[in-house]
This record gives sequence, structure tokens and C-alpha cells, in this order.
Amino acid sequence: MLIFDTLEIEKTKDKLAIKEAYLKKLSKINLEDKPQEFMKLRSSYEDALAYADSDDIEPDNNPIDIWISKVNKIYDDFESRNNQDLWRNLLKDDVCQSIDTKNQAREALLVFFMENNNIYKEIFILLNDYSYFMDDLDELYEEFPKLFIDNIIVDGINNKEYPPYDLFEMKKGLNYDKFLEKYYELERSFSDDNLENIKNLLEEIDKLNINHLYLEINRAITYYKHENINQAWDIINNIDDKCQELIYVKIARGNILVSRKEYEMAKKYFENVIKIDCNNYAAIKGLCGVYIEEGKLLEAKELIYDLNSLGYQNIYIDELSNNINDMLIKDLDYQIKNNT
Repeated sequence: MLIFDTLEIEKTKDKLAIKEAYLKKLSKINLEDKPQEFMKLRSSYEDALAYADSDDIEPDNNPIDIWISKVNKIYDDFESRNNQDLWRNLLKDDVCQSIDTKNQAREALLVFFMENNNIYKEIFILLNDYSYFMDDLDELYEEFPKLFIDNIIVDGINNKEYPPYDLFEMKKGLNYDKFLEKYYELERSFSDDNLENIKNLLEEIDKLNINHLYLEINRAITYYKHENINQAWDIINNIDDKCQELIYVKIARGNILVSRKEYEMAKKYFENVIKIDCNNYAAIKGLCGVYIEEGKLLEAKELIYDLNSLGYQNIYIDELSNNINDMLIKDLDYQIKNNT
């Protein structure tokens, strides 16, 4: 059997021997560098334990594998995977209720999520209520890569999925996972300010025929970065009225207004966001840009200090800070020379 080949032991129902083989192999794997190898090992370990509990049922047909196939069926359809009722019914399965298999089902589900995790926050919360992920973090850190537990499970429970799935115009037969993959690439390209790559990614995403509010906002941002300010403004103004109060839209409006040199109006949008979320990096950075344009350098420097105190430190903020310092020095030199 392949599962025992992976564990490098003979076929057995001795659980102690299975666990010892698993831990021996696990000690040789760097969980962060080789997640695929870990997943294969973990899956083999769980199948071997299930086989040890079974009445000579082949591992590929054990109850955990059958249950995971049901998980996969739900996950295959984007709309279904975010349906709480379907997950609740799945959690009523015998393998989820039995004391003997409940933990195995949880571990198998976590292995599944290592590769399949585009799921609503509400689903993660529902699964946590059943599986106690947050209560058993120390145990999970020992069995799974910490980055996976923190970035997928903990983040999935605590934070809204991004971009918000409820803003999709849901249609059957469309590849929403491919959209999300390309969208995340698009966000990284914005961080790198790679306009050519942004343009290419927008073209790829458009071919998927999937609409999302955040995509349109990013399209508007692309236009204003290319100095097509009027086109950017038209896109923002044509966004559904019910979405105009979203923070993401307000920040985009503020940035475009800065490009239109309408600083007072831009300032209002950024300040409005900061009132709602005083730690919002994009709004603070945007307001800082307004202050620089208005010549209010001390106010801008204070905002940079606020960003640093919040833990935001990157090359763009450092460059902005250096520019502000240079302008303050020039301003001071001018005042000294002119005795003002």
C-alpha cells in the first residue's frame, strides 16, 4: 500500500508503530519549505490510522476519505462552498460525530485546506465552532506549519475574506478561484508599482468574465496611475450607490481627487476613513500626500510617525519620510537665508 510506502514501514495495524514512523519522517521535513511533502506524509499517516481502526477496509475507501470526497464536492462549486447549510449537514456525518474519528476528520480537513482555502469567513467560524481550532492552537502548531495555521485558519476566522465574496456577481460555470489567484497577483503588482504587469493582469482577468467591485476600483486606480484621470473618475462615479460608503471606495476617490488637485475634497474622504478606522494605512498615507501638496510638511511628518508607530515600515514610507525631511531642510534653509 502506498500509504505505508510513504511512512517507510510494512503494512500494519499497530498504531504505535504508525505514529513512530510518522514522527521519524516528520523530523526530516522542513514544514515551511516543503508543505507538499508534509501534506503527503500527513495524509498517509491519517489513512494508516484509519486503516488500523477499520475491518480491513482499504485506505482509499475508509470513512475519512469518503467524507473528504464530500468536502471536495462542496468545495468544487464556489457558491456551494460558501453555503453554511451544506457545511452543517456535512458536519452531521458519523465521522464528525464519533469520538473515535472526530479528530481524524478535523486533521483531514486541515490538510485539505492547505491547498483549498478560498472560503467565506462565516464558514471558517462555523467550522471553528465545531472543530475548536482556536482553542487548540498549540496542538495545531505542533502538527501543521505555523504559517498555514496563522495565515489561513486564524486569519480566516478573525478577518473578512478579501476581496469580499459577497460582492461577486455570482454565476454558474465561472472560475472564481482563477479570478482570486489573478486578483492577488494584481494586488502584488500594485504594491510593486508595476504598471505594465497590472495592465496585462487586468486583461487576463477580463477574459474570465467575472465582475467584482474591487476589480473596478483597481481598474480606476490603474487609469489614474497612467494619468487618465477622467476615465478613473468616470469608473468611480459609475459604481453602484450602495457601495459608495465602502472604505475601499472612499480611499480610491480620495486618491483620484488628489490627482485632480482637488485637495480639500480628497482630505475629507481620507479623514472620514480615519474616523472609522484610525489605523487605516492607505487613508493615513493618502492624507499625508495631501498635506505635502498643501505644503503642510510638519503635519505630514506627524502622519509618517503615526504610520511607523503602527508598525508600517517599508521602502515607500521611508522614501516619503526622506522626501519630507529634505523639504523641511530646504524650507528651514530658505527661512535662515531670508531671516524669516
